[in-house]
Amino acid sequence: MFKKISANLRTLCLKCLRIAILFRHNKNTMKRLGTIAVMAICYVQVLFAQIEIAEPYKKLTEHTDDINRMVYSMPLRLFASASYDKSVRIYNEEGVEQKFYANEHKASVEALCFSKDGKFLFSGSNDWVILQYDVAAGKIVKSLGGFNLPVKALACDPTGKFLFASLDEDSIKVFDLSAGGQQKRGILTAGKVTHIMPSYDGKGLLVATQKPELLLLDIKGNTLLTFAGHTDQVNQIAVAPNGKYIATASNDKTVILWDPKTGNKIRAFTGHELKVNGVSFSADGKYIVTASNDKTARVWDVESGKPLYTIKAKNSVKSAFVTIDKKYIITGGKGISKEKDYGIYIWKVGLDTLDKPVSPSGNKTGVKPLDNKLGNTGTSNTTGTITNKTKTQIKNEDASNPKPKPNVINSTTPGSTVDTDSAKVTMSVDTARIQQMPMLVGDSTLNNINNGKKSRFKKLK
Repeated sequence: MFKKISANLRTLCLKCLRIAILFRHNKNTMKRLGTIAVMAICYVQVLFAQIEIAEPYKKLTEHTDDINRMVYSMPLRLFASASYDKSVRIYNEEGVEQKFYANEHKASVEALCFSKDGKFLFSGSNDWVILQYDVAAGKIVKSLGGFNLPVKALACDPTGKFLFASLDEDSIKVFDLSAGGQQKRGILTAGKVTHIMPSYDGKGLLVATQKPELLLLDIKGNTLLTFAGHTDQVNQIAVAPNGKYIATASNDKTVILWDPKTGNKIRAFTGHELKVNGVSFSADGKYIVTASNDKTARVWDVESGKPLYTIKAKNSVKSAFVTIDKKYIITGGKGISKEKDYGIYIWKVGLDTLDKPVSPSGNKTGVKPLDNKLGNTGTSNTTGTITNKTKTQIKNEDASNPKPKPNVINSTTPGSTVDTDSAKVTMSVDTARIQQMPMLVGDSTLNNINNGKKSRFKKLK
């Protein structure tokens, strides 16, 4: 698709050049044609551009084998990795290792989940054992064993009371953590379970099996809703932090966005060339990140379905997620042993700089403008609404109660909060400030509008 766009851009430029040669003696016509050409090219680039990132910002080298699974705790801003090297490791968002558990499991670690508050981490392994870790203390507090099959999937109940586990069989085991991890009962499934995820309200359980569908079950195992639309098995489930969407990654090379209330398919994200192993939402629910065997992780805009970034790894990617500040994408997957490069990479992206939609007045919707001078009398109050005051009133108020300039943001001021599945997460003001920046294309025009000036582009007749 992007090759076609590039060809169209070249054709557009050539046509503009030919017309400019024909009218070379008419300077006004040439200026107008030049303006049209530049604006058209910028528009097409913004609309369709997809940024490719080939070099990671940082590589993590503590693991000695491929990565099976990664999970992210938003409250703690930590992520954990499970590997074929039998270890579990915990890192902060900058990739600095906080804890590691190298000899606790006796076989490859296949499954991980954080409790809602991030206090506990659970790991499941091919050694038929589930371990519970106290994250702050850095120690194992419980071992759940006695199984006769490998542990393939884990999910933590939002209430903190239950742990759901899937072994290599057609059922889900339920453990009561409030009763010391006692196994309560089993939930039968129609096929081997590939992934489990609690519903947004915590009243149901989203279950993916080797069948090309997603099921919403109640705690007793009754099917409440069926999400049908894939043509191959579902590998991973993600629930938007606000509960608005569900996303599923599948062997059919697609990710599908679902309405959690009706089970209807909203849209499919297509572009991966091999099966998609993982999917996750950003903390604000605006973006999703996908991980695939085609050696890429991709970032998509949820509402439009458009691809924004393609991250080119050196091998297949199993898991991927975006940090809360939206500055980094962290991926985990198959490594390259000869380079001692074992599959966890941190990639620097620009999601934190993407603008909010621009309203007809020129200001980004839902954001207090950086420059509060709208014409001669507009000033912004704390709620973002406009009240009309005279210049004298404003001057007197400023003299009696000096305040910082409206377009100066104190970085120590508390930021906005985002409701997530895990907890309310406080975002830094640096992120809020960056999100208020003008758009990359046409920013000078937008600034002129905010300052009550005329655009430098003349209106074409």
